Amino acid sequence: MMLPLSSLKFPFAAVGRAPTRLSQKTNKIPRLLSQRCGRRLSSSSSSSMDPVLDMAELETKFRQVAPPMAEALYTQGYYTTTDFLPPFLIARLRRQCVALRHHDGRFEPSWSETVDVHGRTTRFDKPGVLACEPDGRDYDTAPDLIVYLSVLVQTLPVALNQQQQPSSSSMQSSDNTPMDLSDAAFNAKLAVTLPGGSV
Repeated sequence: MMLPLSSLKFPFAAVGRAPTRLSQKTNKIPRLLSQRCGRRLSSSSSSSMDPVLDMAELETKFRQVAPPMAEALYTQGYYTTTDFLPPFLIARLRRQCVALRHHDGRFEPSWSETVDVHGRTTRFDKPGVLACEPDGRDYDTAPDLIVYLSVLVQTLPVALNQQQQPSSSSMQSSDNTPMDLSDAAFNAKLAVTLPGGSV
């Protein structure tokens, strides 16, 4: 299904609690990241690009990859794949990310935080790393990226939470606790490491 900007009633909706049934989410307007920055919102249909991502197909792919992903997370602690999206779509997403950096100036010096055992937060800068946290206001520049992130956050946490921990897991917890991933509290970040930058 193509999702042109003009078909979205509220393309910049703030994050809310998702319905509990996946079937209720099919073909819904993507829930986009919160509106925390001071950038001006645009609801015009002047976008030079409409997304080409098929939302229903993407939801299906996330649900299909959830079992092997969950098994890898439980047994190895990480998951990788090289064939989730076709090359043309990867190239399109990359072009949209580049446009966010070079045309919209959305990347800024990156930093992170650590929280110690007492709950104290310490900020640390990442020299030579630029980052961007895409949100709904980036739709005109990166529509496929925003749709991809929205579908991912609405679909994958629920699909992973439904997976059982394998009995052979080397990372098995003593209480056999399932994954408890949120589909409402999340953060998406793009990062670029400059030559000589930190990792």
